Amino acid sequence: MFSSTEIILIQKALELLNKFPDLADELPMLPNINFPTMGGEVFWNDLAEANGWRVQKNNITGHCRMLDNEDVRRAWGGEEAIMNFFQKILKK
Repeated sequence: MFSSTEIILIQKALELLNKFPDLADELPMLPNINFPTMGGEVFWNDLAEANGWRVQKNNITGHCRMLDNEDVRRAWGGEEAIMNFFQKILKK
């Protein structure tokens, strides 16, 4: 579970993304809670897909997330960080 400080940092990151969407490219991978999603049919575009894993980019904020084959979010952050992590997952 996350500490109250980590939760505040995540909230602040999302607030900044809403104000300055171009910052999404600069994000590292952020702390994640594995959380079920609805698959991203409305606000998300698929950037990559392989072996049941998907990388999606948010249409509004520009941040990315990685989903497993059951649409559970396993990672989120900037596009470069998530794509690098996606490549590592595929090599395993």
